[in-house]
Amino acid sequence: MELVLYFFLAFLSLLFSLKEKIIPSERVFGLLYFVVSLVMSVVIRFRNFDVDIQTYADAMLSSSFSFYYLREPVVWIGQRYLYQILGSQEAVFILFDLIALGVLYKAFKNYRLPQYAFFSFLCFFPFILGIQNVYRQWYSVIFVLYAFSMSHENLSKRYFSFLLAGLSHNVAGLFSAPFFLMSKRIWEKILGVVFVFLTPIAVLLSADTKSSASTGQNLVLAYLFLIALISGVMVIASRLKVRQHEIKGYIILLFSIYSVVTTSLLLTSTGAERTAMFALMLLYPHLILSLEWHFKQSSILRAALSVLGFFPILLFGTRQFIL
Repeated sequence: MELVLYFFLAFLSLLFSLKEKIIPSERVFGLLYFVVSLVMSVVIRFRNFDVDIQTYADAMLSSSFSFYYLREPVVWIGQRYLYQILGSQEAVFILFDLIALGVLYKAFKNYRLPQYAFFSFLCFFPFILGIQNVYRQWYSVIFVLYAFSMSHENLSKRYFSFLLAGLSHNVAGLFSAPFFLMSKRIWEKILGVVFVFLTPIAVLLSADTKSSASTGQNLVLAYLFLIALISGVMVIASRLKVRQHEIKGYIILLFSIYSVVTTSLLLTSTGAERTAMFALMLLYPHLILSLEWHFKQSSILRAALSVLGFFPILLFGTRQFIL
């Protein structure tokens, strides 16, 4: 059933790739996105929980307030209290999913992405592995996307969203450097440079605090290849010229390479894989924007991106999470 769902999402993505805006009405498109999100969440949650998701389901019944839970309370503690109200683990996951997917919708609207991107991201393989298997990180990256999507004037919203990301999963803290570097304020840029140099230290300090759950595959090389591919596409598309509106994307791109290489050298494959997954999801909207800005006839490129984003799910033997 899940595999059918993801093929349907891929089909929607291909259909909407024909034009930048297939549905003129924002309300109608928003309603369609909500219905698709709800169906996706229901299909995923009303099945046997995978090992990592079962951990969250069990934690809803816990009464512990150990530091392990308190350092990332948004999901751990938030789901626990919501379960006391709803009394259903599936309902808790669905509501949390819908909140995250609503935030994602707002982020993509801020980025002004074409409509196909909303569906292609839902079947983008790091997104699928995240919602299936590394839930806190998946939740965190969506709030980081929202923080990165906001204008420089929305200072309080940017900081609040980034704080929620860090309290969902501490790996968000590794991406403090681009968060500050993208600002127009000098003091934030200085902080960003400081965080760039502190990143290896933060990686080492986090080595003993990461959970052992992973996707079950060693996908580090696959992620590195995709990041390199995205880098090549963005550089070639821009014809080696960095325009003002592209600076944010290049900051995220350069830091993604730096952070993934750093974690690959200092952490286990699981830690490096998680960082790479995080980076890929942050880069995705900037890759889409790069294609939209630099290619007039982009329907074929939109379709190709949708297919290539979903294809690794089948290629790398991760079907066990969606069958």
